[in-house]
Amino acid sequence: MSLTQFTFGDFLTYDIWCEAKKLLDFQIEQKATNKHYNKLGFYYFEAAKPCFVAIGEEEYFEERIKTNLFYALQNEFYTLSYTIPKKSLGIRNYYFFSYPMMTLYYAVCLYLVKLTNDIVSNKKQSNVTSFYGGNLYYKNGGVVINKNTTYYKNYYDDFKRHLNHFAKAEKNRYIIKLDIQNYYESLCVTTLLQKIKSDVRFTTRRDMHFEEHTCDQLDFFLRFIKHNNTGIPQSDSNLASSFIGFLYLFFGDNIIERCIESIAPSGHINSFKIIRYVDDIFIILDFSSTLTSHQKEAIIYHLLNAITHALHEELKLGVNSKTRVFRPHDDVSLLEFIHAIGDISGEMGEDEQQEESIEGPLCPIESTSQPVTKESVIDAPTLTALEKTDRLLNFLAHLKNQHLNYRPEDLYGGISYDDLKNIFDSRVRSLLEKKENKEKLSFLLNDFNYELCRMQPHALICILLLNSYSAIGLLTYLKALKPNTVYDINLLLTYLCQVNFKEKSLKKILKSNFNMRAIFEKIKECKSATKPCTGYYKLPYERIKWIKNQPALVEQIKLRIHNERADSYSVSLNLLLNELQLICYLQENTVTELKNYDHTRVDRFLEGRGVRTETKTKVANLFNRRNNNGISHPGSLYHTPTAVSKAEYLDYQQGVHDVLQHILLDN
Repeated sequence: MSLTQFTFGDFLTYDIWCEAKKLLDFQIEQKATNKHYNKLGFYYFEAAKPCFVAIGEEEYFEERIKTNLFYALQNEFYTLSYTIPKKSLGIRNYYFFSYPMMTLYYAVCLYLVKLTNDIVSNKKQSNVTSFYGGNLYYKNGGVVINKNTTYYKNYYDDFKRHLNHFAKAEKNRYIIKLDIQNYYESLCVTTLLQKIKSDVRFTTRRDMHFEEHTCDQLDFFLRFIKHNNTGIPQSDSNLASSFIGFLYLFFGDNIIERCIESIAPSGHINSFKIIRYVDDIFIILDFSSTLTSHQKEAIIYHLLNAITHALHEELKLGVNSKTRVFRPHDDVSLLEFIHAIGDISGEMGEDEQQEESIEGPLCPIESTSQPVTKESVIDAPTLTALEKTDRLLNFLAHLKNQHLNYRPEDLYGGISYDDLKNIFDSRVRSLLEKKENKEKLSFLLNDFNYELCRMQPHALICILLLNSYSAIGLLTYLKALKPNTVYDINLLLTYLCQVNFKEKSLKKILKSNFNMRAIFEKIKECKSATKPCTGYYKLPYERIKWIKNQPALVEQIKLRIHNERADSYSVSLNLLLNELQLICYLQENTVTELKNYDHTRVDRFLEGRGVRTETKTKVANLFNRRNNNGISHPGSLYHTPTAVSKAEYLDYQQGVHDVLQHILLDN
């Protein structure tokens, strides 16, 4: 089978590519009216979109995507890693995507949506109800894109309503909240693809070219965008990762259901329900009234053991010790369950795993005078915009005199963070513009303790910016910060996203951070009149697009860049030389077989092209170093090959750069 078939063009179509662009562009457009999208990634996407006017054209897809040439275009298709804080003391790895790379990731996602459409839609079991931050599906041959299918809030609210329905004092009811350990980092793409292969019909797989090499392409791509780290990337409002995260535990739903049916003797469980939002899993068990509490708890013990074992064996997931069991017939346990519902975030990267705030330093010491109770939550109706506004103002009233402290016992102190997030409702913001509400807000924000912004940076900063005096106070507070931690950096970054990055002094502070500096450089490139080079040895696209017709060369480049990102410099050096050797061979257009195109032939070719002696010597040394690299040769009884260091590799890479600049650009 030809290597040409082992590319994205073997399974990804231009139609899916166009739909992926349309999906991302729709989200970018929402930024104008929905403050939820006022985040770093979407600030960049908005700036970058005009720079890639050709991205929707078929020629762009045919040349860059279909041939895998995108792997070589490092200034066009890239991800940059940085960190953001969890609500507790934890730190989360986050990824900044280029506009073309996010479009490609969305295309991969839509391919999987289309591939699994039947198995997902056909398994609407009465015992399982699952959600994620959108609802991507195909209708009449195209993906449905609108506010309802792309914005998380409705599904998040629906998930909570389903849970609230079970927050009742039922004597024989037990509720398990499963906590998956490091879910997005632990998700095994290889396992996901094998599960899809097992469950999707043969005809669907055949029609969508879902072959073994397709799995290899997808698996490699997802490792590539995460710089060889496992799992799937987390980034701002990333629908692709949200769907893939949902899909992986779609197979987990079946595992849990199977465990329940096998562990409980017939008649001991009257009914059960699995309610899930991506990796937030709740299992509701209604036991037979004939069982004693000891018998019920024994069944739960064995059930948890079975689920933990099965998830580890089949999906390579670990169940965290934070897994909880609630007994709704006990008022205290019922209230804890209600608070567990309130602690769940609907958005990737926004206060996920909020039960971790038990360990965190940022819990307010005082609870509100309107604590969350079982009466206030059970079957609560959907709030009107006026009610949401009142709850937001009441929350601010009780927040006004609080301060930060390490008080884990206050986790269930009655704080409802959802009330703060009402600020993202455009109807609420309109009501806050009314004279009486503006006066209330002005009073509540007077002498505000800006340290509290660390609780919920996005929502609180949006609120503070509504008032001119609190906005000035917030800016003064931020300017005085010395950002030594990721928590401080996140605070500055969140503020800048709300003001369209217009505060130059704060931008300057952020640029002092290594990861942020690289991201700001990419944003700056979008606004520059000078078009950046491709990222392939600083060569313009017109000089390298011939590579698209050379699949063997594209494969070498792909593997070399991937291993560079993984800091595997011994492997990268071999691939670097293979790449150079193949380019010289193709440029010479010789009749000599490639296997016989050795150092002597390369040197002769470079001599004929007028390459400087100094550069040719560097290439000769590269051949010599390859032959004394443990990846290539085992060494001898007298010499043990040594690993290639980063500095050594970069020196050789500069030599290859000089050669390619001469033979591809200067001639």
